[in-house]
Amino acid sequence: MGKRGRPRHPDVLTPREWEVLGLVRGGLSNDAIAARLGISLDGVKYHVSEILGKLGLENRTDAARWAEEPSRPRAWSGALAPLAFLRRLPFGWASGVAAAVAVAAIVAGLTVLIWAVASEGGRAVPARLEGLTAENFAARVAEAMSAEGMVYHVVSEQYQQFDQRAAARNSTVEAWIDFAGARTREDVRAGPAGSSEDIPEHLMSIAVNDTQYSYDGTESTSEQTQTCAGVTFYVAISLPLLCDGAIDEADLANATLDLNAAYEGTPAVALSFESEIAGFDNGNETRLPINVTYYAHRDTLLPLARVSEIHVDTGLIRTAVATDTYGGELIDRSELPDSFFDPAAIGYTEG
Repeated sequence: MGKRGRPRHPDVLTPREWEVLGLVRGGLSNDAIAARLGISLDGVKYHVSEILGKLGLENRTDAARWAEEPSRPRAWSGALAPLAFLRRLPFGWASGVAAAVAVAAIVAGLTVLIWAVASEGGRAVPARLEGLTAENFAARVAEAMSAEGMVYHVVSEQYQQFDQRAAARNSTVEAWIDFAGARTREDVRAGPAGSSEDIPEHLMSIAVNDTQYSYDGTESTSEQTQTCAGVTFYVAISLPLLCDGAIDEADLANATLDLNAAYEGTPAVALSFESEIAGFDNGNETRLPINVTYYAHRDTLLPLARVSEIHVDTGLIRTAVATDTYGGELIDRSELPDSFFDPAAIGYTEG
């Protein structure tokens, strides 16, 4: 097994790593970057380490001075290069035959190349998507996150939007999920629209099997996991596909699966369905209709986003949209310290 188990990203760095690199080049410290992005200090250190490794740099000073290389030509443009030498051939009879053979070979190669490009443009179904259905979508996404020997590292951001108003960030949850060990570590930070009794300003938690240990910088608490074993509370809320039965069978009856969807320009698989949730309409308890769409990366099946549109129609607000975005990757479990999932690592102390 190679050093990294994450799916190959089409760019040398992931979008989050480019963001961190930009802040490093802007002279920000790790603490300042953590505050700017709403992630943990450990998360920033991890991203900086990845950036240095991928770019072959020694330290932050090198990263601050690093300049991106000019864009590389498209892969298929090199296939046209052999045609250039034909202009230099003396086209007598013999050379004409040789040229014809050369042209035939090149055209045959280009035919294969064009077919491959057309297949990609037409989004031929990757092997990973074979047999994917609405009914097994949740299980297949969970399977992608739980690759053997790996930990799923994700930064999830939750946004809320009412009607056509600008979306506001509720919270950021950074988490490391070890499926094999039935344990999760999360770092929760409230966004501009958060910080309430429901969303702490800053909370760190570790779940091991059936127990969750938390520390908010002042107080340590422990409780039984409320959703599924080994998954912390806010991670389970943000990414319910981690738990069995996340999607009700009745909702799957009307679900649709789109294998050629996209989310924010990224090729995706989308599962959409209609459901109902408990709520209030003009002060009266009622059932509110909700449209939910889960997006997973088309090549890896790792989660991209969940978009929930609730039809309220209170007179003041007609529609509320909650969006959870997921920037996730698989990392080798052996690269994390042995104490990473120890409650003491987040400052938790007994009673």
